[in-house]
Amino acid sequence: TAADGRVQDIRIKQPSYPADYQYTWSMAVWGPAFSGYLHENLAALHKAQEKRQAELYVGDVFNAALADGLKIGAQVLSTSPCIDAGTPASYAQVLAAAAASTTAPGI
Repeated sequence: TAADGRVQDIRIKQPSYPADYQYTWSMAVWGPAFSGYLHENLAALHKAQEKRQAELYVGDVFNAALADGLKIGAQVLSTSPCIDAGTPASYAQVLAAAAASTTAPGI
């Protein structure tokens, strides 16, 4: 991310990468311009990923949009770790962290 908050690149997390990122993203909000970009480009992006036999991540779509000139901004919401509550085990982590804290996890 640039000093002005503009995203320059999304790094797709890989098992071989060191886990030394300063920030990670956990949610995205977009407007009509990016929705239009998705509508016009998602099928082609998916087809290109299939040729490489790779999963298409939303980060890949963000990177393609950046390369095509769309601007993406970022806002740091917390310096606390983010827990992905997408599984029962990780949801239990969130509940345990909330019970042990006087504030909500990640705030």
